[in-house]
Amino acid sequence: MTIYLLSRQHAYLIDVQALQRRALRTQIPNGGLTLRRVLESQERRKVLFDVRNYLDALYFHYGIHLCGVGDVQL
Repeated sequence: MTIYLLSRQHAYLIDVQALQRRALRTQIPNGGLTLRRVLESQERRKVLFDVRNYLDALYFHYGIHLCGVGDVQL
């Protein structure tokens, strides 16, 4: 999974397959926020290209319901 934070103008690459649930449960220092919370948050905007594969994989493998997502498929 590639995540780009506009506020920091920096991209992060997360190997969810290698890290498994640790990638989704690990808390951000001083905030307690996890990647799972970000992905399921309606308030935090996310933009994905062709979101269908992400929806299927995250739901069936990890039980995550993506919220607040914009799909920019051409």
